[in-house]
Amino acid sequence: MSAHSETLRDMFVEFDGREKIVVEGDSWEGMITSFGEELNHRVKTKWLKDWILPNFSTSTPQDDVTATILMMGLMKNFFDFEGMLVCGIPSVTLLGEREDWVKLQSKLGRLYEFGTDAGLFADALKPIMKRFVTSWDADGETREFWEQIVRAKKKWSCGEGASEWDVSGWITAFQFFERDGKRRGFDPWDSEDEETKEEVKMGIFPNDWNIIIDGQSYLPVSLSDLSTGYAKAPLKMKGYPQAGVDTDAYLLAGNIGVERVEEDGWVEARPVSGWFLYGPVDTNYTVGPFFGSGSETEGIAVGIAVCKDAAIESKASGGEGEEVKDL
Repeated sequence: MSAHSETLRDMFVEFDGREKIVVEGDSWEGMITSFGEELNHRVKTKWLKDWILPNFSTSTPQDDVTATILMMGLMKNFFDFEGMLVCGIPSVTLLGEREDWVKLQSKLGRLYEFGTDAGLFADALKPIMKRFVTSWDADGETREFWEQIVRAKKKWSCGEGASEWDVSGWITAFQFFERDGKRRGFDPWDSEDEETKEEVKMGIFPNDWNIIIDGQSYLPVSLSDLSTGYAKAPLKMKGYPQAGVDTDAYLLAGNIGVERVEEDGWVEARPVSGWFLYGPVDTNYTVGPFFGSGSETEGIAVGIAVCKDAAIESKASGGEGEEVKDL
């Protein structure tokens, strides 16, 4: 085809030069498949796609992508190809029933009893909870609402890692408080009068990609500053791992992860709520303001080593000799 493209031009197309084909896709495979479909619409030989695609009982989706690229190679003297990968959430599934979400919305009112900051948190959540409910009613703005859930943008500074990215969208409402429990953006040098307290200041550099819903602003948050989504309580385990030995541990519960299921090139993700008990830990060291930080992980490692050493010493001195277990 490369050597005889002009001789065969009239067989495939009705124009001179090259036409541009521009497509979007949410994956490389999807984008390439779209190129194949566009080619099939534009060439005179409508049998071309079926002729090139294998369509055998042993064929796989990857075989189809490979064949489509071969077809693009055959047509490269007639067409220019431009593609753009787009990201986003193709669909959202609200679990449960509508009444569950109405009940969740009704719980917001209780937050106002916990003080000014909690009340501001409730104000930030109101537009979101309202639209969780109206999503069940196929409200006209439902699609626009879910398209505003989260956005990401790399900062101007050099380097890699979480600190180089900001996230925006209404999802930042759930990051209203920092790891130390203070309202995000709270400046301790500000005056403590009520007027200052009423000002919500999430993020450092507000800009035009902030989301505003019902007058509420949802401003960017650095990816490195995201708070943990769990709570924990210290627990002293009496007589564990053996009689006469007490072990400090934590009970922890909340949003502890994300469940990801990939099928047919799509990834379904949902939050994982759960609880677990872990230890041994040094609660004097790890009950600090920064829950979920690297120092806590270091404390867990230190606690494990200390507990094992204590158990081994007890066994050597004539203890019961029960096997040492890591929680």
